[in-house]
Amino acid sequence: MRICRSCSREIKETAVFCPYCGQKWDEEKTLESASAEDIKLVKTIKVSKKSVAIISAVILSILLIAFVVICEMNIAKAKALYSLDKYFQAYKAVEYVPSLGRESLIRIKVAWLAGSEYESYLTTKRIGLKDASRTDKYKEETFQRAFFELIFGLHIDERDVKSSNLNEIETSEYRRFIKLFRDELKEEFFISENEINRLLEAFEDVEVEDMHAIANEWLEKNFFLF
Repeated sequence: MRICRSCSREIKETAVFCPYCGQKWDEEKTLESASAEDIKLVKTIKVSKKSVAIISAVILSILLIAFVVICEMNIAKAKALYSLDKYFQAYKAVEYVPSLGRESLIRIKVAWLAGSEYESYLTTKRIGLKDASRTDKYKEETFQRAFFELIFGLHIDERDVKSSNLNEIETSEYRRFIKLFRDELKEEFFISENEINRLLEAFEDVEVEDMHAIANEWLEKNFFLF
C-alpha cells in the first residue's frame, strides 16, 4: 500500500489513479516532493541547533556577568569587614571567590587563621578589660583570658611561619599579626620582649592546658601584684 499525494488515503501499489480522488500516481513528482520536504526538515533542524547555541551562549554570558558582579560585591564587603578587624566574617564573604593572585583577597583569607586569636582578644578587651564596674573576680578572669589569647595566638603564628609552606603575601600577613600580638602584650600587660620569648619557649611541646597554667602563673607573679 502507498499514500495518495492528493488526498492522503491509502491506495494499492499497482494503482495508476487514486480510486478516491482520481489523482494520477506520478512517481517522479512524489519523489521530488519528498526530497523537498526532507531538505526543509534538515534546514529547520540546522536553524534550531544554531538558535539553541546562541541562546546557550547568551545565558552563559549573563551567568558569568552575574558571578563577577556578586564576587566584586563580596570582595568589597570583605574589605570593609577586614578593616574593622572582623576577620572571620571577612573570610566567609569571599570563601568561594577565587583569589587569582590578588593580594587583598589572599590577606583576607589568611587573616582569619593568623588573626583569629587576635579578633577574640579584641572582643575580650572591648567587653571586659575596659569595664570598671565588674567584680574583681570577673576582671581577673578576663585578664587571664585576654593574656592567653595574645600569647597563644603569638605562639601559633610564629610556629606556622616557621613550619608552614607560606607564600610571601601570607607570610607578611602572619608577621603583621605577630607584631600586633607582641605590641598588645607589652602595652596591656607590661611584659618585656625577653619575657615574651621565655613564655613562648615554655609553650613548646606542652598541651594547651599546661599553656594556660604557664600563662596564669606568669600573671600571678608579674601582673596581678600591681
